[in-house]
Amino acid sequence: MKPQFTKYDLENRFVDYIRSLKLVGSGERVLMAVSGGADSVVMLELFCRIRERYGLQLAVAHVHHDLRGRDADEDETFVLELARRSGLAVFTFRTQVGKIARNHKCSIEEAGRTVRFGFFQTVLSRTQFDCVALAHHADDRAETILMHLFRGSGLRGLAGIVPRRGNVIHPMLFATRREIMDWTEITGLNYRDDKSNHEPVYLRNRIRLNLMPEIKRIYEDKVVTRICNAGNAAVEAEENLASQIEEAVSDGVLFHKNHEFILDIREFLKYFTYRQTGLLMYIIRQLRPGNTFVRRSEIERLMELILSRKSGSRRFDAKSFSVTVSGSRAVFRSGKVETPVPTEIPFDKWVVIPELKGRIRICRLHASGPIKFRKPSEWSEIIDGEHIKHAFNLRTRKQGDRFHPLGMPVPKKLNHFFIDEKVPVSERSRIPILEYENEIVWVVGYRIAHPFRVKPYSVNVVQLLWQPE
Repeated sequence: MKPQFTKYDLENRFVDYIRSLKLVGSGERVLMAVSGGADSVVMLELFCRIRERYGLQLAVAHVHHDLRGRDADEDETFVLELARRSGLAVFTFRTQVGKIARNHKCSIEEAGRTVRFGFFQTVLSRTQFDCVALAHHADDRAETILMHLFRGSGLRGLAGIVPRRGNVIHPMLFATRREIMDWTEITGLNYRDDKSNHEPVYLRNRIRLNLMPEIKRIYEDKVVTRICNAGNAAVEAEENLASQIEEAVSDGVLFHKNHEFILDIREFLKYFTYRQTGLLMYIIRQLRPGNTFVRRSEIERLMELILSRKSGSRRFDAKSFSVTVSGSRAVFRSGKVETPVPTEIPFDKWVVIPELKGRIRICRLHASGPIKFRKPSEWSEIIDGEHIKHAFNLRTRKQGDRFHPLGMPVPKKLNHFFIDEKVPVSERSRIPILEYENEIVWVVGYRIAHPFRVKPYSVNVVQLLWQPE
């Protein structure tokens, strides 16, 4: 059956869509991601048709995933020729996505997406292009929404593919797969057919090939539009939530400091559940950029931790972030706390300790008479060096540590010292501990040990310097 609309309908709708949502402005430079498939070829053709009218500057980006042998080579050749005929610059990139997936223990889909977006952003950063355009259409968005729904996603996932996120735009979301295919028939556009799209190997393909046809049989083709409309509602709700998160930050309910997010639990619990969930999702996304999917189970686990009435501190370690709850504060950190193996610190040399985000230097100082020293900051100390014969070690706290703080008559447990100094539980495992012959010399940033203090008769001394990242 022949398509019923004219070849101009899709072009006019394309212009209306990108203008109404302000996806592309006059005179902008657009990098188009072109695989060679029908969707991206149609997008390229539509942009080329309007480029003079709006003064657009266009270029093509293509990624060779090295997954489909000769077919992938022919896709690349096709895109290069298409760009040449259109008078467009083209940026190409070849990589072994299968190998990347194995090395990073992730799916080929995830590895491919990471590679593509990394390449696109690299091109944008090295050129003057304003955005990258991807050719996902309405069916892609509907399938994505269903995938996220089945995974138990929140609002962000239920929005599916959105028209714009940062410098990435999706100008084809107004059209269905059938409309795009009909347009290629009307205009006589050639394109490449990726055979892997017809294999029910990946979850998206199974939804596309098995589930969507059955849903369309029951609810007709309009179901794609209805699913996308639900996604639009989720976008509106997410935008509303974003403004509420900004209020939480400005009101001091959420505080960002030194790669951490600190949540005021008492104020947080005054919020409605919807706002609480949104705030927790926001924090998690900030702690693991590049992976925006947040599972409902993670939110439930965090709420259990926050609402727990157990005394003392509570901790939750996820794959890519950790949370410590103590008193009325919840402290979120990216990644798990890494505890360095005791590191030997030579004299007169800066030693970087990446796990503790800083570096240390230890220097011997000599004088002809007693030293009068005024401590410049918490990151610099002077100790007696008369009996220091070899190198120090730097580590973090360990169970059973005892420390004799400067000015105190007797040693005490290091944990008790932290309590006296009101050091937050969430920070204690990240404080550098300098030791000499298994005795704590300096709790960095807080105090040196009394036995190592500078005496009135000290001549040989050692300077301790710590420089935070």
